[in-house]
Amino acid sequence: MSGRRPHPELAGLEARLASAGLTGRAAFDAVVQGLDGYGPASEVSSWPPEARPSLLAACWQRLLPDAYRADRGQYFTPDPLADLLASRWGPLDGRMVVDPMCGAGALLRAAARRGARVAGCERDPGLVGLARSTVPGGDVVAGDGLVWAPGSVDAVLANPPFDDAAVSGLVGFLARTLGPGGCAAVVWPWAFATGRRWRSVRTRLEGEFAVTAAARLPEGCFRPFGGAGGRAVVTWLKRRPTPEVGALDWIDLVDLGWDSRSVRGKRTSGAQLADAILGIGWTRVKTWPPAVEAAGIVVSDVAKPRREAPKAGAPRLDLGDVGSDGVAGPGGAGGARKGRVRVRPGDVVLSRIRPERGTVGRHIGPEERAGSGEWVVLEVPDEIADLLVSVLRSPAFRDALPAADGVTHPRLDPDVLLGARLPWPQGELGRRVSAALSALRRRRARDLAALAHWQAAIDAFARTGDEGGLRELLGEPE
Repeated sequence: MSGRRPHPELAGLEARLASAGLTGRAAFDAVVQGLDGYGPASEVSSWPPEARPSLLAACWQRLLPDAYRADRGQYFTPDPLADLLASRWGPLDGRMVVDPMCGAGALLRAAARRGARVAGCERDPGLVGLARSTVPGGDVVAGDGLVWAPGSVDAVLANPPFDDAAVSGLVGFLARTLGPGGCAAVVWPWAFATGRRWRSVRTRLEGEFAVTAAARLPEGCFRPFGGAGGRAVVTWLKRRPTPEVGALDWIDLVDLGWDSRSVRGKRTSGAQLADAILGIGWTRVKTWPPAVEAAGIVVSDVAKPRREAPKAGAPRLDLGDVGSDGVAGPGGAGGARKGRVRVRPGDVVLSRIRPERGTVGRHIGPEERAGSGEWVVLEVPDEIADLLVSVLRSPAFRDALPAADGVTHPRLDPDVLLGARLPWPQGELGRRVSAALSALRRRRARDLAALAHWQAAIDAFARTGDEGGLRELLGEPE
């Protein structure tokens, strides 16, 4: 990968197929046929065998619209992540490993490289052909993987679509397919970890399997490979009955070798993922994800929630433009839109969409504004408002929040945020810290006003050449 779109050499192939009237699925089918040396894409038969898996997967992502693939949950597992999933079991010589939703076959290839016998199932005929052409010695069949009966199985690797049917159906497949001591490594949506949406499914899974290890993946981990911007977690499982384990291995992955915020796959070092595959960087914890207990007080102990409709025509408040000091920036017009909330000067606002990002701000402007309906608006005494913003922005508070429900736009209920605990400095210390923060904010406001005054004087000098305004600011006589 580079800073450019992955596999830019495919652009010429795409153009030739389009000139032949082939786009979308028909164009991809022509690429697969071209592996045998015929048809409008016959040149692909010269691709080196070791490069075919990644190039064919890139063709699938480029030639088929995002909406088509998103509707089917066809977000491929990058090879480095596939290697991680297959890495924690050691050599797989002769063991039978299956993937019931194998897609392009990345997980099966990772297992085969470690000596496993592999088999997979895929409902999309196009992906079946892709997997068969890129998985050496694999037995890939077409059909519904959740009702597939692969026979005697030692381990399962899976990265299912992040929807209710696939997630709950995969838990049933694991229970039906793996016997005592059987292993699995699965990519789940992050909300599966502690969110309410899949709580009953998770309870069933943990009743059947022991979690031996887990890894949190960064947001957007599949985006450069045709995926969405959601978050995910990997668990390694062992079928009960097994000896009870008092702890499990955990790692929080932030460097996968590519910038997960970029759709173009900008390269990063990848050192953390490489170390994780070698077993380096893991810690022992009691739960997945690790429980973080915050001492202190509850949010609602110091802040009163308020939800009111904004005044007609009130300008918007932009929480997406929060500065490093937690001050929310001005927005634009359109505050009367349905669903917005009223934000008064001094209010603290906290986003319940992805609150783990620390999107918190305080409105310090002179007029009321309209905020997003996805915010929790808090009425806070002025003497502690700046301290509250700083605490809400702290990693300790965000890490202690439960996983939000939802995949692409996970959000917490307002009651969950209001009931969350704050690491709050008590007594005289809290008052002194809050006073210091408030003084810094007032000083910053004065400095910004002074900078604006100087800028105005420089602008006037640039227009007229008159140095009087500049000398006045310096306290010099004209």
